[in-house]
Amino acid sequence: WDTEMIRSYYDRNYDYTSSPLDNWWVLVEKTQAAEITSLSYNKPNTTIKWKKVSGAKSYEIWYSVNNGELKKLASVASSKNSYVHKKVKTGTLYTYVIKTKYNSSTSESDPRVFIITTAPVIKTASAGYDRIKITISKTSKGMTGYDIYRSNSKSGTYSYIGSTASTTYVDDTVLTGKTYYYKAQAVYEGDGFSLYSSKSAAVTGKAVLSKPVIASASQTDSSVASLTVNEVAGADRYYIYRSTSAKKGYKKIAESETALFNDLTVLPGKTYYYQVKAVRDVNGTAVTSAASTYKKVKISLS
Repeated sequence: WDTEMIRSYYDRNYDYTSSPLDNWWVLVEKTQAAEITSLSYNKPNTTIKWKKVSGAKSYEIWYSVNNGELKKLASVASSKNSYVHKKVKTGTLYTYVIKTKYNSSTSESDPRVFIITTAPVIKTASAGYDRIKITISKTSKGMTGYDIYRSNSKSGTYSYIGSTASTTYVDDTVLTGKTYYYKAQAVYEGDGFSLYSSKSAAVTGKAVLSKPVIASASQTDSSVASLTVNEVAGADRYYIYRSTSAKKGYKKIAESETALFNDLTVLPGKTYYYQVKAVRDVNGTAVTSAASTYKKVKISLS
């Protein structure tokens, strides 16, 4: 090689730094880290990809499990830009680093963390007239918590409403009787980073009034049937229903703003059956509970 070719080679591959000794220069090899561009999982393997860099002689793939010590996984030629880590474990936190090998030095990529997990499965239940309880019925292994999302329609926009480190979350910002749609996403909170699972399938939830209980029903006068209802939280009033048959024919006969009601329209010798519904007014609409179990009152002839 002539002088210019040699100088060109060293300019491409080395930097010059001055020596403490006059008129001497030290050649420092130019290096660049091959950064990881993607991590993807295809059961049961994870594919690591990186961006190749000029001058590299080879690449080493290193990994750790659950924040443990880095271990060498493999070494590949400089022509490669991916590697398949086989038989990785679900619910395990992996950290990957690419070490780029040069003639006399090594450059290390920034670490990339990855966790293989499944989407959670959720269910809902009314937790009162103004609350819906979301339960993670199938958890995402290895994750530290769950983010909860809500929408007014199944295909609508799901907005973040809160998170939980347990397997339950209570949404207390709901209206009685309104149907909401929920999704959950598992989260891993690391030191300065977060990892997420895919979101769960959507499930519906509705806060409802508790079904009333008729504490007592009896004849209190010759032509009066009296009902006492255990008060229902959130109820503004109660609808009273009556029938002459236990299983059918119930018609609304009155509304009561208290848990006590007297039916003055009964006839001697007749048997009556009563049911009660709790009522809550929500934005001008009367939202009712399920009907109570019936109570029977037989009116005597005397």
